[in-house]
Amino acid sequence: MTSMRQADTSCAEMAGLALYVRLSTEVDFGPILSTAVRDCGIEDLVSARTALTAFLQWFSLLGAERSVGDRYVMVLSDTDRIWHAAILNTAFYRDLCDRYLGAFVDHHPLAGEPPVESVRYTVALLRSHFGSYLHPEFEAWLKNCG
Repeated sequence: MTSMRQADTSCAEMAGLALYVRLSTEVDFGPILSTAVRDCGIEDLVSARTALTAFLQWFSLLGAERSVGDRYVMVLSDTDRIWHAAILNTAFYRDLCDRYLGAFVDHHPLAGEPPVESVRYTVALLRSHFGSYLHPEFEAWLKNCG
């Protein structure tokens, strides 16, 4: 990974596909993938790489959506397990947030699943940014939430 110590204002102002591409090409997520398999319940590295793709789509909108509170949510899934793996690598996660979102983003676990309306909002927003490139896991979120 390139050094993420210095905030990159241009990254912090990006969202969606442009930020997703930068994250995908600039950051070495190898340690996160290893942590996801070793400590977070993801079956293997292939599954972890697949979940990372979904996580990067979700994360790429996180900075822009911090202001909407509980409407932009995460569902318990392999995508969430990747987020937890990133958080377990504290310095990495802090630097990732600072450089690519402009500020650290806290994790606020929910008791149970998020409200259906919030899941729908999240998936609709992701779909509006990623269109036909939307990771299939997000459609599964809708199917599973009712």
